[in-house]
Amino acid sequence: MALAIFDLDHTLINGDSASLWAEFCVDAGLMDDPDFLPQSDNLYADYEAGTLDIHAYMAHNLKPIIGYTDEKLAPLLSTFLESVIEPCIYREGEALLQKHRTQGDTLLLISATGAHLVEAIGRRLGVDVIMAIDLEKNAQCFTGNITGIPTFREGKVERLQAWLQAHNASMNDSWFYSDSFNDLPLLEQATFPVAINPDCTLRGIAESRGWSIMRLNG
Repeated sequence: MALAIFDLDHTLINGDSASLWAEFCVDAGLMDDPDFLPQSDNLYADYEAGTLDIHAYMAHNLKPIIGYTDEKLAPLLSTFLESVIEPCIYREGEALLQKHRTQGDTLLLISATGAHLVEAIGRRLGVDVIMAIDLEKNAQCFTGNITGIPTFREGKVERLQAWLQAHNASMNDSWFYSDSFNDLPLLEQATFPVAINPDCTLRGIAESRGWSIMRLNG
């Protein structure tokens, strides 16, 4: 079993799913705080700069769904997927997923975004394994807190290693596709690291190390 591991945002979709969700929540009336979107933008800028506090980021982004159950959230996610995410999916990314699927590889999606979004998008993309930042619930309601190790930077490696051990699997002949230098810890673990639509920092690293670089346009 060879693993084909994919980041999500700017790798398989043209955009950041958490930022798109934040805008969707405001448009849908789930958030009326005028500072919500500017604060989201500031936090995403921290991500791009490599200075993000992932706990602060998630505490902010989860505000719209505090008190929601999966059942209450489901129709909103369905609308979000259809109206916002679907047009953002890279068709070339879907072709890449299919290439690995045809080869018999296990498709694994790992993202530093909340599981409520990543699981829905991962099911749409037909991946086998989905890893994301897990969300705490109390009496089936989202609390706005996270639980476990966040799938961010070194946390992606920790979570993946735990999964590998539990499934008697390895990183032999593995692929990892990502756009962000924040994923460098996991890119360094893959047999075949691939920079997809890389940021400037990752592009420089990929070029210096001879890694593959891909540009998806649609």
